[in-house]
Amino acid sequence: MKKTTLAALVAIHSVVLAHGQTTDSNANPIITVTKNAQSDFQVGSAFSRIDAKEINRSQQGTLLDVLNITPGIQAIEAGAPGGFGEVMIRGNGPSQSLILVNGVKVNTGINQDAAPFLSYAGSKGLRKIEIVRGPQSSLYGSESIGGVISLDTQRGGEIGNFAYFASYENLYTQNDRPNNDYTVNRYALRLDYQALENLSLRFNYTGQVGQYQEPGSVRPQDWGNNNPGQYTRGESNILSLMVDWRPIEFWTQKLTLGTNSERYTLTDPAYPGNFETDSNTINNATNYCTDWMNVFQISRQNRLSLGISFDAYTGDFYSRYGTAPATVLPTESQTDVAFYAQDEWELVKNLFLTGAVRYDSYSQAGSALTYRFTSAYLVEKTNTKFRGSYGTGFKAPSLIQLYSPNPYYLGNLDLAPEKSIGWDAGIDQYFFNEQVKLSATYFQNYINNLVVVETDPATGLGRFENMDTANNNGVELSAEMSLFEKWNTRIAYTYTQTTVMTQFPQQKNMISLDTNYLLTPKWLIGCGASFVGGRTQLDYIAGEVVEMPNYSTMRVYSRYEINEHAAVMARVENVTNTAYETNLGYPSLPIGFYGGVEISF
Repeated sequence: MKKTTLAALVAIHSVVLAHGQTTDSNANPIITVTKNAQSDFQVGSAFSRIDAKEINRSQQGTLLDVLNITPGIQAIEAGAPGGFGEVMIRGNGPSQSLILVNGVKVNTGINQDAAPFLSYAGSKGLRKIEIVRGPQSSLYGSESIGGVISLDTQRGGEIGNFAYFASYENLYTQNDRPNNDYTVNRYALRLDYQALENLSLRFNYTGQVGQYQEPGSVRPQDWGNNNPGQYTRGESNILSLMVDWRPIEFWTQKLTLGTNSERYTLTDPAYPGNFETDSNTINNATNYCTDWMNVFQISRQNRLSLGISFDAYTGDFYSRYGTAPATVLPTESQTDVAFYAQDEWELVKNLFLTGAVRYDSYSQAGSALTYRFTSAYLVEKTNTKFRGSYGTGFKAPSLIQLYSPNPYYLGNLDLAPEKSIGWDAGIDQYFFNEQVKLSATYFQNYINNLVVVETDPATGLGRFENMDTANNNGVELSAEMSLFEKWNTRIAYTYTQTTVMTQFPQQKNMISLDTNYLLTPKWLIGCGASFVGGRTQLDYIAGEVVEMPNYSTMRVYSRYEINEHAAVMARVENVTNTAYETNLGYPSLPIGFYGGVEISF
């Protein structure tokens, strides 16, 4: 273990370069719930928001780490940083949780779970993260059965009517196991231009390129055990243009044009342990999106939104093992045209109602009609908000589920979308001028038409079919405290019961804590802890569901500002040197020492 600790100490370095200083305050409205700015008191949905200040102060290493300090989220990677990563909201599958980057869908037609992006994603350069839990298809369409996670790039320094922000981040680590190096380069650019008093333009680019040596499972019974030469490589490029135009006082138009292209490869060279045969997997996917929303301020108490969106998904897939025939999915595509309407209404003072409906028409997967209703009531005397929501969601089949030529998981053009019904009820209590927020939520979700592979026991051949159903329910508790400017704390607890089975464990209990304090205006210290329990996972080799041990971890960190342009960071992860697996056969890192430099101007 001494060798492991020293390796972690010398192997991990990160550098962040940023241009432009953020001008945003902490008092940001929530946008993702209705695509319009709302104050916390108006929101009837269960949501979380983490701004840039919190992200930077918490010193979390990856986007998955940041997401795990919010209720209702299970964000994990297979073993060490860089391993296969996925996000599950309220026990729903990864492909039922929508990820947006500057308004563009990261879930693609090939990888609906957004794993190639999440495996390499960081959190530096983000202005804020907004998480909305519960079915959100009435505004966002497919993949949003569990909820939506929206990432927004920083707005930078201003020169007249022009604002700019650019950042570059590099991370390198040897991790712990042999042949387990991980390196990633991340980029971000945002340009804002106030062309006229009533017309603003915004351009965004987010990119990342990473490579991860994937030694595989440590379990002897797992096929492909300990692959010394196997590695993955992922690249994502996300661009969007946003136009905000108010032609007349009560009418605002919001247009978003965007694209997301990704390439993901897995290479396993020949060596004695894999029977001297090599394998290779390559997939490419691109999303194109257009969203045009018209917002009408009918009165001070009423706001109507009408929108139309167009999405196109294209992708191809290549997989080969040894001398066996390769599985090739040539470039296929699917399009979706959708119309939606939403009304936000303050029926009486402090009673806020929202209703939305959407119709989606897919070129291959048919149509879906979804709706959502929310309510929020604020008791001013006690600063207590009661809220509730009820809605439906859906997930369209992926290109692989529709077109796969592999006889063991053959595509099916007759697949229907997965559909869900979900509701929640909760209460938010604010204290000390909203510097303390306590929240509690109970939720339920029912899904039918789940797409699974139906295998013929006689031949072993399989085909995608709509067959299964699933149920999720649970409780979310959270506390957000910033009693003093110097001290911030966030606590989250989630209890989840689900019948959904994925390639990652499902967990019943998760508690997370992060707290930090400014000892001086330039020196910050902090610590965090988490507990995960009640985990079950399907063991594909044994063909049965197995229980996995509970585990808890602790971390400490610090950041010191040398001057307004430079800072140094250090943190220790897994302080207690706990041995645990986030995924069956994939051990997480032991105690590790991390250091970095941040430069901004």
